[in-house]
Parts: sequence; C-alpha cells; structure tokens
Amino acid sequence: MTASTLTASNFLLGQLTFLPPIQASNLFGAGAVAGGWTSQDQNPRLLGDVNGDGRADIVGFGFSATYTAFGQADATFAAPVLASNLFGSGAVAGGWFSEDQATRLLGDVNGDGRADIVGFGFGGTFTSLGQADGTFAAPILASNIFGSGAAAGGWFSQDQTTRLLGDVNGDGRADIVGFGFGGTFTALGQADGTFAAPILASNVFGSGAAAGGWFSQDQATRLLGDVNGDGRADIVGFGFGGTYTALGQADGTFAAATLTSNAFGTSAAAGGWASQDQNPRVLGDVNGDARADIVGFGFAGTYTAFGRGNGAFETSAFATPNFGNGPAAGSWFSDNTYPRFAADVTGDHLADLVGFGFSGVFVSQAQLV
Repeated sequence: MTASTLTASNFLLGQLTFLPPIQASNLFGAGAVAGGWTSQDQNPRLLGDVNGDGRADIVGFGFSATYTAFGQADATFAAPVLASNLFGSGAVAGGWFSEDQATRLLGDVNGDGRADIVGFGFGGTFTSLGQADGTFAAPILASNIFGSGAAAGGWFSQDQTTRLLGDVNGDGRADIVGFGFGGTFTALGQADGTFAAPILASNVFGSGAAAGGWFSQDQATRLLGDVNGDGRADIVGFGFGGTYTALGQADGTFAAATLTSNAFGTSAAAGGWASQDQNPRVLGDVNGDARADIVGFGFAGTYTAFGRGNGAFETSAFATPNFGNGPAAGSWFSDNTYPRFAADVTGDHLADLVGFGFSGVFVSQAQLV
C-alpha cells in the first residue's frame, strides 16, 4: 500500500478526473514507521473540518489521546497536534477501546463551522467542541440516549445499532440519526452542543424485520448525505437490490424510501457489494454541484455515481484504478485495515479520495476538466 502500488493514470468521468495519488502524510498508516494504526475499530481515523478553513482535517483516536492533522491546499496534511487527552483506546484516555462498541464521530453540532467530536459511551452521548486551533474542548454529556448501557438505550454495537451524524433539518447543526430495531430515530443538534430528545423519524432502515431487516452496517450499510442539494441530510441505504434514498425533511423526519439506483447493492445483479469492510461505499460531493455522490471502492478501483436533484443517482461509472481491493488497484482489501474516505482536503469544494495505507496517508485529488 505504497505510492508505487498505485497506478498513475488518470481516468475521466464526464468532466471529473482524479489525479494520481500522492503521499499526503507519513503518519496514521498501518505500518510501524507510520504510527502502527492497524485497525479502524481500535484506533479510528476520521475526516472533518476542525478549524473551519474549508479543508478536511484528520482526527486520529490513538491509545493515549486524540490527534489532529490539518488539511493543506496542496492536498497534504500538516504534522499532527495533540488535540485532546480523551477519546483514546487506553484507560488513561477514557478507554474508548472499540469503534464498534464505543463509537466516535465528527460533525458540527453547534453550527460554528468547525467539526466536533461526538462520542457514544456507556452512559449516553458526549460532545467535545472543536476549537479554532484544532484542539477540542472538554467533553459534556450531550444526551443520555444512544449509549451502550441499558439506561442509555442499549445501543451496544455500531454494526447492529448504527448511529450517524448529519444535518437533517437544514439548520446548520449536525443531528444524531440512530438506526434501531423498530426504525430510524433523530435527535436534533442544539446550539449549546447538546441534542434534543430523539423522535421516530422513519419506520424503515431498522434492524427488525418490520423495519426492513437492516441488521448489520457491514452487510446492509446506511449513510447520510445531502443527495438532492436542499441543505438537509438524506438516508442512503445499500440494500439487496440496489441503493435506496429517503429524503430528509425540515421537521427531522425522512420521506418514504425509494429505489434510486440498481447498483451498489449486495446481490449479484446489483454489483455484489456484499461487505462494507471489503468494498466500502461512501458519500461525498466529488463534482462540486452541492449534491452527495456515491463513491464505491471495488475490486478494480473506485466507482462514482453522481447525485441528481431528485434524490436519485446517475449510472455508476469507473473513476480511477486506485484504492480498490484487487492487486492491480493497490490491494486495499479491508476498510478496517486500510480505511478510505471522500472529503475535500484542498478546499476547492470537490471531495478527494483519501486512503490510510501501510506507509501513511494517500490523497487522489478531484479536479474538473
């Protein structure tokens, strides 16, 4: 998973091209010289704009602390800084030992333009607000729900009881969207960094049979992104027969789900995307039209399907022969070992491909041609 394993050819996708990957940081990789970040479950790395400059930054949750590395205009990342002495996997940093059981996410909860840490612990949900210098303030208890303990709702596994962040009602603040047994629940973000009481936002996308049987985030993945460009986060679910979208409403609920693409699903007819760990799909605005697009990391490389104004997606197209799980595409065989994202590192409003490989972080910059 070094730069030499990544093909240097550009592949055009309409008016979009992804440049050849560059090594953007020699840290946050799985190899010992890159910090030994061998597992996204044990030591997750996330992307979000922590300092409000319009560029995505790396936030890495290590053993003893949380670190931030600022995104630069040249698609690289600056040297990391100590951002918080909490949210790490070691006991001294709070014992957040597993992203599946003690999940941490990034989102702008208070609407100040900076990404905050939202951690789902045993007793509930904790928020640590992002500061202009890339650090995070002391955490507060933001909700007594969505935690792994029974009193906090018994959300014991991110794979089985998934929680995501997105601005569902369009007020500029990230909301919690939780996919439970009986359906989907939303807790709206407040200006003080807390969350309102959750409401039932949809009776689908839950793990129970009556809610659609979305029993595993690995096998039946649900994501949040603004697909139709109305400023509200929508649910995008990758099911057996393809991709389903439920549009976010101003009251924090979601409209009925519709089939919006016959690709990126688990069945053979829908492409055989059977596992989010082996063939992850993410959302990001790669072409700069303010609508979320699907970015799928397949065997031969990366595929993109542009979001439409009606909430559907264009036909999937091959975008670049990099970041796939096949040998010719770099052998990115597991998202737990080698996580990949789509995020705007350079601040040009186009989501770039970011992969955490063996020897560090690699970025393939999106450009319009």
